[in-house]
Amino acid sequence: MLADRVTLGLIVSEHLLPQSIAWSLCGGAVGMALDKLQEDFHFADFDLRLMIGYSECDLTKTLGLGIEYMLRQKADVVIGPPCPEAAIMMAHLSNIYQTAWMGWGYVFSPEFTLSNKYPYGTTLVPSSNS
Repeated sequence: MLADRVTLGLIVSEHLLPQSIAWSLCGGAVGMALDKLQEDFHFADFDLRLMIGYSECDLTKTLGLGIEYMLRQKADVVIGPPCPEAAIMMAHLSNIYQTAWMGWGYVFSPEFTLSNKYPYGTTLVPSSNS
């Protein structure tokens, strides 16, 4: 039997605010989350495909990665980029391609709470204790 495939696209940054949102600092959380999912749910027939692209929050690079992941690679979920201006663009792309999108990092705009405007999008905002 073929495994169920889930394709996850990540749009990340390494050099923009490297002390807080650099992929080399934050990327390990993805592996930890996958380990926890495997531990709790024992996905035997589960094939995860990760695509990681560096946009450095550049709008052109972000748009290119978003189109690549959502249109060409048919990603099930796209996460990132960790910056507000490029994240708004990704929220709009998620509507166009009807692809789940999650913003993280410095994506605090109340714009993202408009579920009627961005039905495929959500954000991950850390608490003040983070």
